[in-house]
Amino acid sequence: MRHMANIAIVIGNATYDNLGNLDCCEADVTAISELLEATGKYETIKSVVNADADAMKSAIRETLESHQDIEELLFYFSGHGVQRQSDFYFCAINFDKTKPNETGLSTTELHTLFRSGDPVTVVKVVDACNSGTTLIKSDESFIGVNKGDLSNIVQISSCLESQFSLTGSPLSQFTESFCKAALRKTQGNVFYTDIIGVIRDEFLEDDNQTPHFVSQGTGRELFVEDASRLAAFRLKFEAEWIESSDEDDGELVESEEDAIASRANMLKVIEDAEQKFASLEMAKDFIDKLFDGIIERVNSNEFTDFFDVLVEEHSKYVEPTAQAFMVRCLSGQKRPDNFVTAYIGQKKKRYPVWESALSRAMYGDEYEPVTTLKLNCSIPRAQMRVIFSPKFKSLDQLRLVISCAPSLTSCYIFENTTKHLRTDWSGFDDEGSQVEKKWYDRKWTEDISWLCDAACDRLLEAVEESIEQASKRLADHDDE
Repeated sequence: MRHMANIAIVIGNATYDNLGNLDCCEADVTAISELLEATGKYETIKSVVNADADAMKSAIRETLESHQDIEELLFYFSGHGVQRQSDFYFCAINFDKTKPNETGLSTTELHTLFRSGDPVTVVKVVDACNSGTTLIKSDESFIGVNKGDLSNIVQISSCLESQFSLTGSPLSQFTESFCKAALRKTQGNVFYTDIIGVIRDEFLEDDNQTPHFVSQGTGRELFVEDASRLAAFRLKFEAEWIESSDEDDGELVESEEDAIASRANMLKVIEDAEQKFASLEMAKDFIDKLFDGIIERVNSNEFTDFFDVLVEEHSKYVEPTAQAFMVRCLSGQKRPDNFVTAYIGQKKKRYPVWESALSRAMYGDEYEPVTTLKLNCSIPRAQMRVIFSPKFKSLDQLRLVISCAPSLTSCYIFENTTKHLRTDWSGFDDEGSQVEKKWYDRKWTEDISWLCDAACDRLLEAVEESIEQASKRLADHDDE
């Protein structure tokens, strides 16, 4: 019987040329590589950090070519991910959205590379935004019976294809959860289904990030035969990559020297943290660059024959189309301040006087959700609305609302694009229909020029699509 090898390819990209940096991704690679090594299962663990697209693809090819018979291929990725058309792209450090296939690695190309190694089982663990893609497409099946197809595959993704995958320190939230799930058992077999079950429970109440799982195998795919092999890694993981929550129940007796040293250490911790907090001037400069960058871009758009562009700015949150989205996202974030109050509560439902007694007698008190969003700090530019107001009655109005929710350590940025139908000869409905909504958590020191371009690109794509739809609708009407 020929020997069948288990191999792993672990990739993490933290430093990007055109996208925001993700500091935790290098630590993610280290943690996952050491976890896999602790299983004693993998003959080859290829770790790749901060690679461009060519280097990523070469590493995968070379690792696969070094083994003729592969039992399990585990592929792990931590970094930026994007959806383009119907494919998901793993972003290399040189990723350019205008050249996604040249500067990134698509799922289609990745599966083609996998097929060249003809593994019995493929396990994909992806910690990236928008990563929860399906494995089977109508025009190209990834599952088949012919030699070279991927007939046994498990995919564990950090979020749905419409969501962001949250970072963390020192590890990303999802990668930390994956490691904890793998370490839950102290003895016996650990199956991938065990890991999936623990991760499901951990994110069960998290509306902002919902891991996505696909299993097209037997359900008996084994991560490690004996969990006791992971004992040494468990100790290191708890010491280096997660904060200990254990408290000493005994009394601690400090000498005067110890107390002075302790206070000095606490002072240093606080002073170091202070350097990471933004000043009001830094926050203003950051938001100015964001708003001014968007204004410059939309004012130079190519659709001036069709639309007038209006820009409105507010020092408070006044745009109704953005409020619910902001509250839902911010209420789930742990922030070191209350610069912005975002709260989801409930209140008793009010009935008409004639209906109240009967309704309460039949159903008891009923409650309805209520949201609270309030900017507590003073910043001159908190929210901006860009309106593409049509010059022709056959076109819809489009609005882009950019909202900034400041915090000491970062700025939460909300992008909300909506389309509004006419309600009068010169009026449009206020609520509109959703075109795009995204949110970002960015450090105050980051370069956000890419975000300005991305938000404007999505708005202008919606504008162009609206023109095309109106033209087609009118042409079809003329044909009738």
